[in-house]
Amino acid sequence: MQIILGLGSNLGDREQNLRRAVALVAAGLLDDIIKSGLHKSKPLLPENAPAEWAGMEFLNMVIAGELKHPEMTPHEFLQEIKDFEVALGRQPAPHWAPRVIDIDILAWGNESIDLPGLKIPHPEMFKREFVMQPLREILPGWRQP
Repeated sequence: MQIILGLGSNLGDREQNLRRAVALVAAGLLDDIIKSGLHKSKPLLPENAPAEWAGMEFLNMVIAGELKHPEMTPHEFLQEIKDFEVALGRQPAPHWAPRVIDIDILAWGNESIDLPGLKIPHPEMFKREFVMQPLREILPGWRQP
């Protein structure tokens, strides 16, 4: 089953953060990974965000690969991703705060999932060029389930 992930970083060595995240995903979750190039984007900010957040540009990429453990549920996969984020230095912070790494599940095969805490395809992905451009780069024919 093909899984598509969006990755972003806007703290620290952003490129290295993304490389390390891909390495963890490749080691434990996905085989035959294909990777987009790196894409820069301005952060999405909530109202009243600290002014310094506006200048903290993201590096983004999309990866896709085959699920290593077909018995793994989407919730189990999400928990692994969250554990990877913590291992890479992500700290608890307000929503949309700057972060060392952010990993989102964009697609889970051809499934549509709408559960508390887990919506796949990612509900905002089609509005975000920093997701769609790298996705089209690696999977030009991909269509929403």
